[in-house]
Amino acid sequence: MLTQVICLFTDVEPRGGPTLVCPAAIPAVCKWLHDHPEGGYDNKIVLGEALRDVDDAGFEYLTGKAGDVFLCHPFIASVVAV
Repeated sequence: MLTQVICLFTDVEPRGGPTLVCPAAIPAVCKWLHDHPEGGYDNKIVLGEALRDVDDAGFEYLTGKAGDVFLCHPFIASVVAV
């Protein structure tokens, strides 16, 4: 199983463009995959349907100091914040 690795090369402050992750995606994606054993779906479809009911509280910003490393589950949804 793969792991997402997110490395901070500079300090990242809360309003400094941190990566947005959704830990709530892990159980949502697992349930979606369980309910759709036929597979073969695009990630956009899986995440769009699996995260439909996740509210704003399910998302977190990854902030920290240069050199911090985040090891994330492969089913965690992540986007680069602007």
